[in-house]
Amino acid sequence: MRAAAFVLFAAGMALGQAPDTASVIDAAARVTPSARQLAWQESEFAAFAHFGMNTFTNREWGEGHEDPALFNPTEFDARQWVEACKEAGMTELILTAKHHDGFCLWPSAYTEHSVKHSPWRDGNGDVVREVADACRKGGIRFGVYLSPWDRTEGTYGDSPAYNEYFKNQLRELLTNYGEIFEVWFDGACGEGPNGKRQEYDWEAFYAVVRELQPNAVISICGPDVRWCGNEAGTCRPSEWSVVPEGSNAMAEDLGSRDVLIEAVKNGKRLLWLPSQVDTSIRPGWFYHKSEDGKVRPLDLLLDIYYGSVGGNSQLLLNVPPDKRGKFNENDVARLKELGTVLRATFANNLAQGAKVSASAWQEGHGPEMIADGDQNTYWATSDGVTMAELVIEMAEPQTFNRAMLEEYIAAGQRLEEFALDVADANGEWREVARATTVGHKRLLRFDDVTAQKVRVRIIESRVSPTLSNFGLFYEPPIVTAPKISREKAGNVTIEGRPGVELRYWINDSSAPSSTSRRYTEPFPLPRGGVVKAVAIPPDGAGFLKAGSLLSEAEFDRGQPQEAAPAEDKKAGWETLQPDPATQTVSRTTDAYQLSDQQNKAGWKLYAPMTDEFESAALDTAKWWDHNPGWLGRQPALFYPGNVEVRDGKLNLTMKKEEADAASVDMPRDKGYHDYTSAAVQSKDLVRYGYFEVKARPMNSAGSSSFWFYHSADGWWTEIDVFELGARAKGFERKMNITVHVMNTPVTKDHQQIGAAWEAPFDLAGDYHVYGLEWDEAELKFYFDGMLVRRGKNTDWHQPLTLNFDSETMPEWFGLPEDKDLPSTFSVEYVRVWKNG
Repeated sequence: MRAAAFVLFAAGMALGQAPDTASVIDAAARVTPSARQLAWQESEFAAFAHFGMNTFTNREWGEGHEDPALFNPTEFDARQWVEACKEAGMTELILTAKHHDGFCLWPSAYTEHSVKHSPWRDGNGDVVREVADACRKGGIRFGVYLSPWDRTEGTYGDSPAYNEYFKNQLRELLTNYGEIFEVWFDGACGEGPNGKRQEYDWEAFYAVVRELQPNAVISICGPDVRWCGNEAGTCRPSEWSVVPEGSNAMAEDLGSRDVLIEAVKNGKRLLWLPSQVDTSIRPGWFYHKSEDGKVRPLDLLLDIYYGSVGGNSQLLLNVPPDKRGKFNENDVARLKELGTVLRATFANNLAQGAKVSASAWQEGHGPEMIADGDQNTYWATSDGVTMAELVIEMAEPQTFNRAMLEEYIAAGQRLEEFALDVADANGEWREVARATTVGHKRLLRFDDVTAQKVRVRIIESRVSPTLSNFGLFYEPPIVTAPKISREKAGNVTIEGRPGVELRYWINDSSAPSSTSRRYTEPFPLPRGGVVKAVAIPPDGAGFLKAGSLLSEAEFDRGQPQEAAPAEDKKAGWETLQPDPATQTVSRTTDAYQLSDQQNKAGWKLYAPMTDEFESAALDTAKWWDHNPGWLGRQPALFYPGNVEVRDGKLNLTMKKEEADAASVDMPRDKGYHDYTSAAVQSKDLVRYGYFEVKARPMNSAGSSSFWFYHSADGWWTEIDVFELGARAKGFERKMNITVHVMNTPVTKDHQQIGAAWEAPFDLAGDYHVYGLEWDEAELKFYFDGMLVRRGKNTDWHQPLTLNFDSETMPEWFGLPEDKDLPSTFSVEYVRVWKNG
């Protein structure tokens, strides 16, 4: 049977008798949460939405009596709030139904100061209703904040009358909006119109909640959840859920042995009162347009998350809706970044199902239970065994940098100190982390470790330790948008994660250039203007893109300076004329590209993009069987059914379709008709390297293409290694090579550089080897190992997808003749090398 939620320790003692230390600690270890507290603790991460009259008056605390006509969120969308919360991993949303100004976001029958007298929804709107419904539909819990302080209500200060008023409003919220998970009270209190300070009847308020929403927790000024003590997101290193009644929420130590013993000496009860960390995603609690650029950075939000959720607290992160009635785009983007990192980190518990042994355990609560994934099973020692060791052995070595421990808090909070060790190849143990309390959850962060065995050492605990879950996780290196700033001396500095390349553009008083520059050192910006920078992680390094990698900053004008002349991007490009009859390159090994059989450049095969197409089907871990961002060039529709791997080749077929073909859903309203074609795109991005394919184009006027492109953060570039219209009149022998700059963060005009190298024979007659050598300085294009075109790399520094496709190009090659269809573009292999 679960113990009571509090212990009054004075029972059974003579008045004034000093309590026995061991008895106090034993009693503290047996204080346990109520069912509602347990459910709340498991919710872990919640949203606070401060929204109301202050949103429209640009204030934090309203004066009361503001004109309801000011409230008019013309694009109000509670569903957008909920979706953004879910993207971040939040499980609950608490709405400020009424703040201190007294304006009610529901049409309360007890005041005229509410949405019913606003122009929003013609006075028929109900914010609480729409948010509650959106939460339920979205699968997250709903809570309400109701300020006891009311600067509009005339009875405020007449304590009995106002307390009745407040209870009536509380009843409205708790009876008309379905299940309420949390009721949030703060303690703000002022004088009423009569000059008297209001005395709140908290016990009567609690009684209303317990009567109408018995499963709801009452937070902050309530009996179920306490405030962490600050609004900055700062967390204690040791957070205890068992604390003395009447504790100062701002004290550094609330639950140590010394604190408990002293409290019991003074006749205080010991309560289960877990901590909630409430903080805002931006400086203010309500929305202010001036703070749109001050959203807290991802690394700080992660610190807060690990300190709160990972420190035996719940995190309540405020996201204030703007005047439209939506979460601001900057806030939404940051929430998405946070959720992306958390999902990537905690998706795979590397210790799940591991073999676990322990120095001690209680019958029925063996060590294997910490790795079974079941929160209702747990390891425990017998009473009195307060130190122990658990060894977790995985099937093979794993790399990890995060660890998780969870106590079985239904039996109390007991762990006081522990350490995490890893075993090296010689079986020697090394400590990688140490902490104090665990409670509902403790998350540990440390540098990357590769090990097969880890050890948890329980150094100190109360009565007997428990653990219900243990986890090891890997947070990949995170890449985010660069930080741009200007020094006092006037030089611009761009900062990013080590190992990530930074490139930038300048848009000043001169004509902007599409060419990006690699950042190596601070640079002057005498004409001022906008600097836009992008972070580019290295290929294959496992970096996690948390969100947009583009940032920008605007700076005032400095000292005048002459504008640099515009660069001629076509300068230096040349098409060479090797003679395949006399300059044939012989292959002696498949290990290296045809143009460098001796590997003088030191190339190494890059497996993530290499494919010999020898399996029975397309490798869907590497490739899409379509183009996810494009349906194809009209009139031919990219159709996955036209992609096939057979006999050691990738085949992309173009077909003439019957008008009533039932197998193809042809979007005729978008210009697709009569033809289907095929596309294959890499799932990974790649930048720089040597790319070689052996391929034979379609024997038709359709285009067989091998190309690279990507569009992200306003940057869209493209490299077309070949577009072959092998049966189009005049194109039978032409290898069409084109590079494009569609747009950049500072330019929108499409630029292209193209030319054709002409072979002395028709290209559709046989397989040939085509190559691209791409580095920071230059692009080189090869045919059968011979260099046929080269040019300066002014713009192509963006990670791109690798693509093969068959297309119709009616404006260039014309449409293929029916007699030539179906026709197939076949690729024998794609091989990629890198030398960086």
